[in-house]
Amino acid sequence: MLFSQRNIVKSIFKLTLFFVPFYSSSVYSSCKISLAADSYPPYQTQVAGKWEGLDIELATVLAEQMKCELIIKQSPWKRSLHLLKNGRIDMLVSVSKTPERQEFTYFIGPMRQEVVALVINTDTSIKISTMADLARLDKKIGIINGAYYGQSFTRKYKEDVQFKDQFEVSNNTQENIKKLVARRILGFLNDPFYIADLIRKGRVNEPLSFHSFVINQDPVFFGFSKKSITEKKLLQIQQAFKQLQENGKLESIRKKYSRVVL
Repeated sequence: MLFSQRNIVKSIFKLTLFFVPFYSSSVYSSCKISLAADSYPPYQTQVAGKWEGLDIELATVLAEQMKCELIIKQSPWKRSLHLLKNGRIDMLVSVSKTPERQEFTYFIGPMRQEVVALVINTDTSIKISTMADLARLDKKIGIINGAYYGQSFTRKYKEDVQFKDQFEVSNNTQENIKKLVARRILGFLNDPFYIADLIRKGRVNEPLSFHSFVINQDPVFFGFSKKSITEKKLLQIQQAFKQLQENGKLESIRKKYSRVVL
């Protein structure tokens, strides 16, 4: 079949209209990683609409090493786990490794160490040397719905009814602070770096302190969704993390925050 010169020109023009937008969009969307975050300074926080903090910086440098665009979406922690499980987001930060989460999460790291301590009023004096001592206190201890406090705590919470009854569940840290200040609870479990940052920035007006007994200390990880991350992408993530470990960029960010938080 023969085509006229005019028809050939028209055909090329139509192909050009189709091809150029496709090529342009592929350049800008070749790699995107979605991250769910929530207000949890000094690890994750929004300032003037911009996300910052230790975990955010670690996630950002990992995405940059992969040459990916990091897209951050605000979401409460429990909902974020649900989104990760269903592949509606790609990534979470500071994820503790548990058997349940391993079913739907690729763990990369560790990215840092997480500590759980008992936050109390400064005038409170109590003796605690073992996990079992918590069940003998004369007031309840606050915990957060969906939070992880370590393997030893989780096992005892599930198996020991008396131990479980010692804890009062809240939706967030702010609720626990209000209860503690009102003397409705004896203390609550939380990350001391987070609480220290709130105190340092004047967001907690009452004097609080930390009991010397450490509830838990464990590594936390970058968590990637097994539903949204391909094996090829997982290999890219693993290689990027290894490179950042070797060149010292991750440790440099960690040290910066360890100097200013406490």
